[in-house]
Amino acid sequence: MIKQVHISSQNTCLYWCHLQLPDFSVVSNVFKKKQDSEQSTAELALEKDDDDDITVEQAWDDIVQRVKFLSADHPLGSHLRATQQLL
Repeated sequence: MIKQVHISSQNTCLYWCHLQLPDFSVVSNVFKKKQDSEQSTAELALEKDDDDDITVEQAWDDIVQRVKFLSADHPLGSHLRATQQLL
């Protein structure tokens, strides 16, 4: 989510960005350019994500969960298959 802040006294527009991820959220500083706020948020998220030291076992568990998620039968997948059969 990108917020736009107007400062009427200087007739300037400033931006800050809020990134909500499953495990944490990150808010950037205020910037004059929208792209700079997005870049700052991305960098902060990467730094925060790197702070989590996980074990090899946890890394493998994460991979297994992702593979299970991709191979699971989700309602959305059923809807897409049903739509495809109609075409």
